Amino acid sequence: MSRDYLQNLLERYQLGNCTDEERAIVEEWYDSLGKKYNLPEISSEELESIGEMMWARVIGESASSSKKQIEPINQVRAVRLWPKFVAAAGVVGIVICAALLFNVVYKQSDVTQQERIAAIAEPITKENRTDSLMIVEMEDGSRITLHTGAKIIYPKAFEKDKREIFLSGEAFFEVSKNTDSPFFVFSNSLITKVIGTSFYVRSGESPESEVEVVTGKVLVTANNQGVSASDANKEVYITPNQKVIFNEESKELIPAIVDNPKPLKSAQALVEFGFNYKNVQLQQVLNDIEVTYGINIIPDDSRIYNCTFTGDLNDENMYSKLDLICQSTGMSYEVNNLSIIIKGNACSL
Repeated sequence: MSRDYLQNLLERYQLGNCTDEERAIVEEWYDSLGKKYNLPEISSEELESIGEMMWARVIGESASSSKKQIEPINQVRAVRLWPKFVAAAGVVGIVICAALLFNVVYKQSDVTQQERIAAIAEPITKENRTDSLMIVEMEDGSRITLHTGAKIIYPKAFEKDKREIFLSGEAFFEVSKNTDSPFFVFSNSLITKVIGTSFYVRSGESPESEVEVVTGKVLVTANNQGVSASDANKEVYITPNQKVIFNEESKELIPAIVDNPKPLKSAQALVEFGFNYKNVQLQQVLNDIEVTYGINIIPDDSRIYNCTFTGDLNDENMYSKLDLICQSTGMSYEVNNLSIIIKGNACSL
């Protein structure tokens, strides 16, 4: 769901031109902020206030739902990145509204996955029985690359308000953007929802299924026979260089960093500038890596930022960069879900 779509939805609500389902979505979202039904025009001041309340909700829900979360670290992170959260308040609102729409469409449905497939009027089945990749071009401009043994089922023509694909095996998706028609991939254990992005889905006979994002943002939820799981712990948003692993035995969605993070397109200028440092504070060095890969890097003691680093990190992948920094400064790091924690002795200014 784009910012434009959300704005259009709010305008139609104020004019009384939205459907009952859309009205319920808007009112539930707005009520979550403690607001009233007569929605005002959102000013810049109110947007900042909404951002503060939204972030407080996100932090609170995350703290209560994640058993592996490290609360003191997340508090440090919230303070350090607060200006970013205020600037992104509108995006947070879009994420919440998108999740509510997802809940209405799939969590309240009694239709199983097999029934969804059986209901397709003109189903098309593509299966890669070769030893090479198989590319399937969709009628909406999307492109799916099937790995060996992968199979997809989809309608000859998508519905106007949604695009549904059923996958078995591994495939790479490049989805054409259409804010009015979200793209859903149903695999054995997961449902993946996107607007327009590129990502991998790996699902088969293995006890683990996986979604890995290359560009954009996706919502991943546990697939309970074609119906999204109602447990909030079983839905996760992920962005580039992040993945979600679903374990069939534990029935848990585990967010993680991909094995080999790639520089983001938005960080191209930083990559071209280079990673050659001479007595530069770690705060700057770690921030450069964080911006380049879109991965949270958090010190367990903020005074670590006062330490300095000298070295050439060009031509090194993200983990090699961190290895060299830690070797030079006598520190260490560990991966904690979607964040990297830097540990070591603090330095004085």
